Amino acid sequence: MKNKLGYLSVILALYLWQPMSQAQSYNTPITDPVRSQEILIDLIDRDGLMSVEMGESFLEYYDDYHPDQAVLASLRPLMEGLVITIVLGTWCGDSKEQLPRFLKLLDQLHYPTDEMLMIGVDSDKSARAFDVSGFDIERVPTFIFYKSDIEIGRIVESPEVSLEADLLKIVQ
Repeated sequence: MKNKLGYLSVILALYLWQPMSQAQSYNTPITDPVRSQEILIDLIDRDGLMSVEMGESFLEYYDDYHPDQAVLASLRPLMEGLVITIVLGTWCGDSKEQLPRFLKLLDQLHYPTDEMLMIGVDSDKSARAFDVSGFDIERVPTFIFYKSDIEIGRIVESPEVSLEADLLKIVQ
């Protein structure tokens, strides 16, 4: 895939921005102008996911997902150096379903959470604290994978086969 240095710049800026304003930058609630409901915007962590409507189903989707262990075994050695950006909507049904499953997959791979960003967007696929237009988000969730500062693939909305099988195909 083509080099996405613009994406790397956004990721780098977010990593540098995080320590300076961590208390204000995570799990910011707003009322979505289209849906008239509380959502989270900008940087999100797991605690935030449990604090909104998404939290009601998070544990159910997480617990019910059982990644294929053979695929996980193939994935483990390929995860080093992988950087992940997830753009999601806490209002979105696909995000509510796929994000807990994806996080369980990462947990079983022992993926370091400091190599991942979760960015919440509103119904217009916009954030507030920074411009996400460079990510070219059409649907959420969008899982974007980078190696050596280059985007190597995406899972958009739902996997084609399974989250772990689609991820294996991307990192191979």
